[in-house]
Amino acid sequence: RRTARQARVHERTEGPAAPLDRRRAVEDHRGVLLPSRLTALAAAAALLAPAALAQRLLVPHSSPRGLVALVDAGAGVLIDGAWLDVENTATPKPSANSLRDAERVADQVWVAAGARIYRYDVATRAFIASLPTAGVARSIEWQGDRVLVATPALIHVFDVDGRSLGRLPIDGVGDTLDLGNGTMLVARRDVSRIDRFTREGGFLSIFAGPQIPTPLGVLSRPLQLSLRLGVHGEPTVLVCGDVRAYEFTRGGAFVREFDAGFFEGGIHDTRSGRWLVSLSSGLVLLDPDTGARTTIGGPFFGTGRKIGLFDRGGAGSIGPAEPTVEEICGGDARLGVLGSAVATDRLMSLFADRLPPGALCALVVARDPARPAPGAAPGLCIDRTSGRFVGAATVAQADGQARFTLVEGPLGEVALAPFVDVHAQAVYRDGLETRLTSAIRLRLR
Repeated sequence: RRTARQARVHERTEGPAAPLDRRRAVEDHRGVLLPSRLTALAAAAALLAPAALAQRLLVPHSSPRGLVALVDAGAGVLIDGAWLDVENTATPKPSANSLRDAERVADQVWVAAGARIYRYDVATRAFIASLPTAGVARSIEWQGDRVLVATPALIHVFDVDGRSLGRLPIDGVGDTLDLGNGTMLVARRDVSRIDRFTREGGFLSIFAGPQIPTPLGVLSRPLQLSLRLGVHGEPTVLVCGDVRAYEFTRGGAFVREFDAGFFEGGIHDTRSGRWLVSLSSGLVLLDPDTGARTTIGGPFFGTGRKIGLFDRGGAGSIGPAEPTVEEICGGDARLGVLGSAVATDRLMSLFADRLPPGALCALVVARDPARPAPGAAPGLCIDRTSGRFVGAATVAQADGQARFTLVEGPLGEVALAPFVDVHAQAVYRDGLETRLTSAIRLRLR
């Protein structure tokens, strides 16, 4: 009775217990609730509870404007689809479609949009300031004592207040992942490889790629790295590519590959046996053992929005497709890009999947996208006047995949050369019908 009476006195003087969002204002930088507003018993329970119960994931998206959603990592449910409104609060105002990553940095949330980082206060969600990155910001990672912002040309290093600490001259970066032992992994997406570096940027070894033991044979350009903490063994590294997701051991041994759906944007472990995946069709929970998918967010969550770790700030984030590869129209089957975007690497391949097994398939490459013309084939999204069939027709495998190798050009009027846009689409037979895959625009470096 004395405890109940004390509780009533507390409520009259202090107000009712603060909800979760208000209590988050007294979190320390690790996202653990301080005991100032809790009883000793509640504080002990919070410390003993599994870490997954406190974690939140941040997902940038563009519906109906540039927003950042909040997702419960333990349950894998969408908490708030408009937790942060970047387009209507940030200065200068970014494009809704430019949001790529959102991450916890100390008592702030940093959002990558175009060539700027927008900083917000965690407790109030008030806009603080923006800082330029001299290049498109692909990912953000808070490593405790510093923040790494990856751009295509280098990695910017900031302190938690946004002051520059220098640069790491590592190019083609999609994401970074601190391994906690003085080393970090760097997803060098422009050369389809993951490398191991010291924290100071010294190269140590190749972790994975460009070739890997999968049916496609090449690491699809790695966009994002995150850790699967694993309840049954050692932590593993999750890799999101343009068209596939992968799992590796921390030593770099290949474990398995996943085809989660159209245009994989990235993966994050929800600590519930399922992974959160950003697809063009929406935000999806994937069961890696059965392949079952459950959609928890609409289509504007997808197409490469990174999924960042919020409460604990650390190692996870998921990466977007870059402007070097862009879908210009959809199709029943998908055309994607594998290998290095550097022309001199001679590792560029295109592939089609979700084809009828055994279907005859041919690749068409053109200089320009489609131009309206009488008699143009329905669904043809590349220019028929400059289009050329490339290589020999191939037969789709039993899993519905077909691969086309592009080494270097020119081929007819289409130059497969650095900094030249080319457009590609595949034609295939489905029984007696002729169909078309999705079409893409790509540019080599």
